[in-house]
Amino acid sequence: MRLKKYWNGWGAWLDRHSIKTKLVVMFFFCVLFPVISTNTLIIVRDINSRKAEEGQRYQRMSESVKYSIQSAIDRTIYGINDIYTSLDIFNFLETKYETEADFYRAYTQLPQRFMMHGKEGQNIIASTAYADNGTIVNMPEFARLEVAWGEQWFQDFLEADKKLLLYTYYDEDKKPDAKKGDTKRVISLIRKLDYYGSIGCAKIIKHDLNYTAIAQDIIKANYSDQVYVCDGDKILFDNVNYINGMKEYQNLSNEIKSTAAVKETINLYGTSWDIYIVGEKLTVSGYLQDSAGALSILILVNLLLPVAVMLGVSRSMSARILSLGEHLDMVKEEKFIEIEPVRGKDEISKLMGNYNLMVKKMKELVEVVFKSKIEQQESDISRQQAELSALHSQINPHFMFNALESIRMRSVIKGEEETSEIIGKLAVLMRKSINWGVDDILLGEEMKFAEAYLQLQKYRFGERMSYEIEIGEGLETIRIPKLTVVTFVENACIHGIEGMSRPGRITVSAKRAGEDLLIVIEDTGAGMTEEYVRELTGRMHHAEVEMLKDGEQVGITNACIRLQHYGKGQARFDVKSSKNIGTKVTISIALFR
Repeated sequence: MRLKKYWNGWGAWLDRHSIKTKLVVMFFFCVLFPVISTNTLIIVRDINSRKAEEGQRYQRMSESVKYSIQSAIDRTIYGINDIYTSLDIFNFLETKYETEADFYRAYTQLPQRFMMHGKEGQNIIASTAYADNGTIVNMPEFARLEVAWGEQWFQDFLEADKKLLLYTYYDEDKKPDAKKGDTKRVISLIRKLDYYGSIGCAKIIKHDLNYTAIAQDIIKANYSDQVYVCDGDKILFDNVNYINGMKEYQNLSNEIKSTAAVKETINLYGTSWDIYIVGEKLTVSGYLQDSAGALSILILVNLLLPVAVMLGVSRSMSARILSLGEHLDMVKEEKFIEIEPVRGKDEISKLMGNYNLMVKKMKELVEVVFKSKIEQQESDISRQQAELSALHSQINPHFMFNALESIRMRSVIKGEEETSEIIGKLAVLMRKSINWGVDDILLGEEMKFAEAYLQLQKYRFGERMSYEIEIGEGLETIRIPKLTVVTFVENACIHGIEGMSRPGRITVSAKRAGEDLLIVIEDTGAGMTEEYVRELTGRMHHAEVEMLKDGEQVGITNACIRLQHYGKGQARFDVKSSKNIGTKVTISIALFR
């Protein structure tokens, strides 16, 4: 009864949840849990077993390398003990010789001298005994101790303060005998000759080992993994690269150190060498690759039962879900097509019905938004055209009246009819101001227009006014709003030069500065107060059509609005002025970005 109760409760819980939840539960208990638990247990046990075997193999390899090196050094030590304990060699080095002939005579009578060349199997290339005896003649087998004083190996031997020292170095100046297997890489056994004490002088002996023989012993061992024998960071021997004893020792990289499976240290007569074994470590990915066949069988067995159960559940859902997915993909391409027919009464059928409802709503929404957007764009275009027309209507009479007033004042002052030339200039101004066509004009044409206006003012003011116009090379064909430069030139004449009794000058220039077009209008007229400069600058930066209604600075405001429209909001205005000194207006438009 209790089991039946639990079974019914389990069924009731499933009934309260969606198909997604049911599938997740089935997938977890029928697929993930059995596959992961079973395969993980098998894989972990197998990996641990292989790692243990791998560790033992590395350890055996390390012991083999240690034994090979230790044996080579021990054979050398055994071979040179006869020299160390030879009384004849000891006395030979202690004796004070009166002449070189006496030394050579004693040398030829020394039977043990042949011991200095080593015996077969001792791995010795050469031996040299050094004594603090000034009567000794320097030769390969025997030499004065002073010869060794300048050598680094001798200084390191003294610093180590040991009776016997194994020492490695590279001798760049050495000329080795290739027939003997000698190299510039030197491994030496340095030893004090103090078996009988130091009666007369200090004595040491240096044995150079056969570097090539030891290196070949490691190579011939045919280790399956990489082996490095190092003195500190210096690689003495390895089985990776071809051994070239004529080249400097290479340093072991930090990458090799960090990936080494085994690191062993071997202590050898006053020094220690490190042995690194670098092999391909067993990883989970490597194990899976090696065991792909067995794992595939395990997965297939574990999947048979859950696949059989899930196929029955998914058969009724897959076709409808695929159809729903295809229609959703069409939505990405902005194709709104309803699903026909909608089969079933479960969650999937409800979802398909909701999708059809969504498609209908989206069609209606797209149609409404599209129409609204078109109407808004048409409204914006009409508003901008109306604003531009208002600006044009403001600017046309403004210049005409000022030009006519200039002619009238000059005629009154002169009392003569010398107006033919100035009327020609006036005709130019009137044609430009009345015939708009389009709102923009070539910068070169605008500058000519400004020059015509300045000639008009020159006619009016006479010697009281001079001017200069300059335009940068290649800028004549740039288009700007019509009558904008002239507006600022007019302002310089009316408010700068007119109120001055002294002569004044107006300069108009256009040049390129990086990505900007700079137009500068500068006069040496009456100037403005700081307060008025701030007010004017603010008005220029925030110029709007509504400002034209107040009747103040109509021309400047008009020009600023049109320049901002033309520069897509990237026009900047800077005004600098000093009372009774002059005014400088800089217009910067980002046209080259």
